[in-house]
Amino acid sequence: MDGNAHGHGHAHTEHDHGVLVADFHHRFWISVVLTVPVLALSPMIQSFLGLREALAFAGSAYLLFALSAAVYFYGGWPFLSGLYDELGKRTSGMMTLITLADVIRKESFEAVQRLKEMGIKCMMLAGDEQAVAKSVADELGLDDFFAEVLPEQKAE
Repeated sequence: MDGNAHGHGHAHTEHDHGVLVADFHHRFWISVVLTVPVLALSPMIQSFLGLREALAFAGSAYLLFALSAAVYFYGGWPFLSGLYDELGKRTSGMMTLITLADVIRKESFEAVQRLKEMGIKCMMLAGDEQAVAKSVADELGLDDFFAEVLPEQKAE
């Protein structure tokens, strides 16, 4: 395994990571801009604000659908394409199982405790970003962790 993926390093090169961050940042702001008219066209929001009649026009439902679909597909494209790739390879990974913090199963705590009682150091390989992996490792009481490890790197 490349030492860059260990604990405080990164499995991706800085250039690749910077490009991904810039792409997510760009997609986020475009999605935010498109969300404003989505909210304005939403019947529930219009009713809540008492503007249903004032903002109604022929075809508003079609425009709402088009803008909502644009936000979903444009903003979510990295996740959707990752999901497609993972399903095509018949594997599940971050894009298939994406979730802000991981839920740690009760069995994980028990397994770590038993291993530590046997004098075995416990480490984790994760495709998650540093902060998520560190949080999980700390909560489980692991000795170390390897974050941002790609599936093909895990065997190494």
